[in-house]
Amino acid sequence: MLTYFQNLPVLAICCLVLSRTCTITVVAFTSSPHNNAFGTKYRPTLISSSQPPCHQHTTTTTLSLAKDYDEYIPSKRAAPSGGDMAYIRPNIARQAEIYNKIRQVGGVDCVNDVYARDPKREEFWFVGKVSRCSGIVTINQCIARQLNLIEEHATRVRPIELGRSFGNIEIWVAPGDTEFQMSQNDPNIVLTKMARYVDGCENIPNDQVGFVAEVVTNHGEGFRVVRNGKDGTVPPYLIGEG
Repeated sequence: MLTYFQNLPVLAICCLVLSRTCTITVVAFTSSPHNNAFGTKYRPTLISSSQPPCHQHTTTTTLSLAKDYDEYIPSKRAAPSGGDMAYIRPNIARQAEIYNKIRQVGGVDCVNDVYARDPKREEFWFVGKVSRCSGIVTINQCIARQLNLIEEHATRVRPIELGRSFGNIEIWVAPGDTEFQMSQNDPNIVLTKMARYVDGCENIPNDQVGFVAEVVTNHGEGFRVVRNGKDGTVPPYLIGEG
């Protein structure tokens, strides 16, 4: 960019170099044996910010771009929170394997279907299934122990409907393998709300509870039901409306 200073025989060229810090360097043109278009003799001189030459107009500006871009670099991000239930591939795979092992031994009686709900909405979204060693672990302990994994997955399955409620999502359970009855609005299948935390749940070994995450394959529509947000029952107007 050329700038002509009326009171000084100076033409300045400012070069902006973009990086994490932006530096503007000013190059001034002073007397030279070569004529230019203005009929004045100039020669280029690089102005140093540390020792500016006498009788010259100098400008040196450093612009700091303070934003830290490390958060956009996967290798520099902090580890996901949640301990052994952090939402990372090894934990997801481990809990799915444990789910299968417990189910093979205990059958469907050890299984519950899991639904997630935004407290402000009436829809309950199916997000997966849990299994547990039923003689040792209660269903609420099972949910609370794996809450981080369940909630993180729920917000990824339904980012629009549940994403903004992370940290406040309600977790409800139904008897295992009752998706069809739920879709038919069978009044005999009632959802039960789970507490997000149960005393001592963090001490339960992770191999006594399992979680298999729902994978949405029907063009992203997923599976949801409408239930009473207070007691998990089917609203009267939906009974029989499968």
